[in-house]
Amino acid sequence: MHPGKLILIGCLALPLAEIAAFWLVAAKIGFFNAFFLLLAGSAAGIALLTWLGRRFLARVMASLQERQHAEFAARPGSVMTGIGALLIAIPGFITDAIGIALLLPPVQRWLVSTFRVRTAHADGVIELEDSEWRRMPNRRIGEEPDRPQSP
Repeated sequence: MHPGKLILIGCLALPLAEIAAFWLVAAKIGFFNAFFLLLAGSAAGIALLTWLGRRFLARVMASLQERQHAEFAARPGSVMTGIGALLIAIPGFITDAIGIALLLPPVQRWLVSTFRVRTAHADGVIELEDSEWRRMPNRRIGEEPDRPQSP
């Protein structure tokens, strides 16, 4: 089956599975306890997302103040931590369980080793030093670019 169809079926089945999981938890611990647990999980996910966002912004601001041209390519662990926090913020016990699993470093390492994207070293990008390039003036769409004068 095509991966797009599997993702679509999963997205359509997730709300039904979340409702079934809520009913099962509510049958074990009571409706109000299950509802409180659902709200507490969402609040924890939102707090984690807020903390991660502030930490990222602090890193960016510190780098800009030091005038470093740092790469802000996120490490796989931090990306999975963000996805895990987002899943925890979404109300539901199944998404909470997946989100908590994504916060665990052994799960992150396993996912990185399993789904590692192979990239070629020769990707066609040429890195230039600051002295090797110059900024061109902005121009409007349709204007002719500045051309060097021919002798």
